[in-house]
Amino acid sequence: MANLAVARLLAGDSLSEVSLSGEWNGRRMLGVIDRLLIMPEKVLAVDFKSNRVVPEDAAQVPEGVLRQMGAYAHLLRALYPGRAVETVLIWTASARIMEIPAALGAAALARAALDPALGRS
Repeated sequence: MANLAVARLLAGDSLSEVSLSGEWNGRRMLGVIDRLLIMPEKVLAVDFKSNRVVPEDAAQVPEGVLRQMGAYAHLLRALYPGRAVETVLIWTASARIMEIPAALGAAALARAALDPALGRS
């Protein structure tokens, strides 16, 4: 992820509080992306997290957050076909920027299909 893209996010070249919805595994998904930057070649979705404990790397991010970012990527790929989709967390406690690899978010979203809690009404 380019630092230029993050600078543009914070400079106001992006959309904030973007609502989106779509389908995944036959279920409706709804979400609100904190910041969204739409560029000709890619789309960058950013979520701010205020957790006091900041993971060392993306592999240590809590499962629910990984699922959330995987869902955002899934929905954005449908809306912006042909563009790369990147997801990023900004940890406010440490001002740390952390890219979530696409495979990591997708794997967490796939694990959600196995979660028995999703079958509850």
